[in-house]
Amino acid sequence: MRYPDQSRLVHTEFKMSNDIFEAANQTFYDAAVASLASQFTNLMNESWQPTRDQIALALDRVYRPVPHFWESFSKQMVLDALAIACPDWMRRAMTSVENGPLGVRVKITQELNDRVVNESFAEDILRMPPSARPLSTEAIFEWLCAYLDSSGVITPLDDTKAFRAAEKILNFVRLLDSSPGQQPAEETATPVSSVDSANQAT
Repeated sequence: MRYPDQSRLVHTEFKMSNDIFEAANQTFYDAAVASLASQFTNLMNESWQPTRDQIALALDRVYRPVPHFWESFSKQMVLDALAIACPDWMRRAMTSVENGPLGVRVKITQELNDRVVNESFAEDILRMPPSARPLSTEAIFEWLCAYLDSSGVITPLDDTKAFRAAEKILNFVRLLDSSPGQQPAEETATPVSSVDSANQAT
């Protein structure tokens, strides 16, 4: 294998490729932050507080059914959008949100992790042959529980949480499956990934 520093030519090609990649990432970052900031602005009023419900609703509204959408998001993107829409959100959070600004950061992390996990499971399901896919809440619940049992998860979900997760996964499956050309490539095996909220389309 040749590494970028082994020749001037390879190094130049690598740098050009990396520059293009970084530019594309920055474009996505800026667009996502602007879109999310717009949603936060639409949800705000004079007494607005960055609650988990409001954060979740804003995230729901910017979602697009493309593979790995939520993997591309970060907590910093949400914080940047909050800062644009509500420059004094930290002051507001100090007096109204449990644990203040730290509590908001925790809520953002929880919301993003939830989406990443459930989106990933949905993509795993869509990689299965169509005849093998669990396509109801109950079927996904059984599939998810079997996976958690077989993977040796130390702290498995209780049935209530697992059923709610199954509902969210099914929502992602339906959204991704209804977007032509956006489904993950089908595989003959049944891959299951490890680690978002049901969105307004349900």
